[in-house]
Amino acid sequence: MNTLVRARAPVLAPLSHCAAALTRMLALALALALAAAALPVRAADGCSRPITVPISPLGFEMVVDQQQRASGTALDLLDQVAQRTGCRFQFIFVPRVRAVVMFVAGEVDLLTSATQTDERDRAGEFIHMLDDQAGVVGLKGHVDKLGLPASLAGGDYMVNVVRGFDYGAPYREMVETLRRQHRLEDVVDPDTLVRKMAVGRADVALIPPHALYEAALRHGLVDRLQTVRIEAMATHHVGIYLSTRALKAPDRQRLAEALLALRREQFQWHLLQKRLPPWVLEGTRPVP
Repeated sequence: MNTLVRARAPVLAPLSHCAAALTRMLALALALALAAAALPVRAADGCSRPITVPISPLGFEMVVDQQQRASGTALDLLDQVAQRTGCRFQFIFVPRVRAVVMFVAGEVDLLTSATQTDERDRAGEFIHMLDDQAGVVGLKGHVDKLGLPASLAGGDYMVNVVRGFDYGAPYREMVETLRRQHRLEDVVDPDTLVRKMAVGRADVALIPPHALYEAALRHGLVDRLQTVRIEAMATHHVGIYLSTRALKAPDRQRLAEALLALRREQFQWHLLQKRLPPWVLEGTRPVP
């Protein structure tokens, strides 16, 4: 009997030990499993693949230096989207007109700082972030001498536009009117336009003033420019297009939800107010 008891005694003690150890191990395993399940939430919430975004010089919204390093409020907005969704963005550098063509063709996933148009609506889901209005921008003094009419349709001065920029139907109609009058000059980007102004080769530009801000800074014209509002230019919607041709529906929904949350917080509008003087934002308003 004693032998049996002694034989069992040494066994019973380790079994209770093992049970306790096993309980601790199971608890630890459960905790690790829960932690493991929690950690990939960000990755699980991420998009199914990197999101392709074309990058072009767009004033303060998107600045591209000589080393093709990009910055600006549009990229700050995408950084916030990446943090909230876990999605990664892959950037490609192309001229703006090419970026729009690629988006419409379904060759890229997202178009930033975009004006809403019927053609783009057919290619993507539009997330309305700001309201904006184009005006006439030119050198102080020179603009006054031109005696600009409210419609821009009269006069013999030349009007410059940036190729690929689109600010809605009234803007397109005005551009076509100027083209028929042989009074239109188009340039590849805002820097080219500002350089022409600096040397007296451009009378005025038809563009929202903020689109020239960064270029004006680089070429020392910030304090020499002025804006004239054109009544014919209606307010247009500005935001981000998500491709319905290239993006999977779950990815598009995830990005849209993050952008709509940022719109409610007026994230982009607050950035603009911090970084730009008030005159540059004339005609720009947040979406309620």
